[in-house]
Amino acid sequence: RVMLRKAALASAAFILALGAAELLLRAISFRPFAGPERQVTLIRPRPPPLEYDLVPGASGHAWGAQVSINSLGFRGGEPRGERRPDILRVAVLGDSITFGNGLSEEQTFVNKLNEMPELKRFEFFNLAVGGYSVRNYAGRYDDLAEKIRPDLIVIAFCVNDAGLASINHGMLLLQDSMGAFYKSYLAQLLVFAAKRAGLTTVGWISNADKSFARYAAGEIEPLFDPRISRAMDELRNMGAERLSEEEPLRWYASPIHVGFLRHWFARIGPEKMPVLVAAIPPLDENKQQLWALANGIISALAAERSFQLLDLTPALSGAGLSRLRQRPIDDIHLSADGHALIANELASALSRRAPTTSASRRRE
Repeated sequence: RVMLRKAALASAAFILALGAAELLLRAISFRPFAGPERQVTLIRPRPPPLEYDLVPGASGHAWGAQVSINSLGFRGGEPRGERRPDILRVAVLGDSITFGNGLSEEQTFVNKLNEMPELKRFEFFNLAVGGYSVRNYAGRYDDLAEKIRPDLIVIAFCVNDAGLASINHGMLLLQDSMGAFYKSYLAQLLVFAAKRAGLTTVGWISNADKSFARYAAGEIEPLFDPRISRAMDELRNMGAERLSEEEPLRWYASPIHVGFLRHWFARIGPEKMPVLVAAIPPLDENKQQLWALANGIISALAAERSFQLLDLTPALSGAGLSRLRQRPIDDIHLSADGHALIANELASALSRRAPTTSASRRRE
């Protein structure tokens, strides 16, 4: 009986401690699944090839910034009004760079484009979602095309768009696996602490050729262009295959990843829709030789689809790639100055387009 009494007291104390911890976490509004960098309350699961997107009308502090999602489900204000024949609508597809992680909406290059007087006959829509790849871009366009009826597409292409690099998706999968336990802040804390390392590595591990081939089964096209083969050979000769799995430039030496790119480039937008691919380099001067080869592969794939390529490397390099980083250790995400440079380059490329050549006019 003494042992039973002690066990009962220990159990009661343990339960009380758990309850106290739960109350404390709620009192300080601590939710690891909804922290500044992990705001799953702003994203929701969707069927492939989307996998997830943004919750229409949601808002909050997320991904290092104050974020508001409009009624159509993307960052930015509502469309200006009814579609007009004298205004070109531009769907901007991208990942966390274009979305503007760490930046206010006003600092993003999409917003800056909308504010430029010389582009008043354009309206830009920021359809970007952090962690997206070219696979998700195709799904994102198809999901929103009828709502915004764009005239042309801009793909803000980042080096890691050729593989899996989405912690957002991993967080959603983890949340779903918790079921009813997700309602407990303490359970969120314990699960997140146990799985945190996996969330930061599982995406990169999935980019190993065998794992990625399983993920992208049926989505890997053969490669016939000799320019692509030569660039891949040069990447291998320069040691790209010896880079760590978490280095996206390695993927461009892989026919699996490049075949994946080719498959989804062919499925972004209607066949006659004008598409501009704006290639954003890694913000590291030491990676530019490898990037030049990877960029050549992107250029060849874009040419197969008659996409126009805008290489942003010269403009960003001129300002100093490493100086355009948001954080010293992050060679992906651009500062507000970097977004301003991209806006200027895109404005120059797009201002020459006349509304009378729009794909939507041809459809009408």
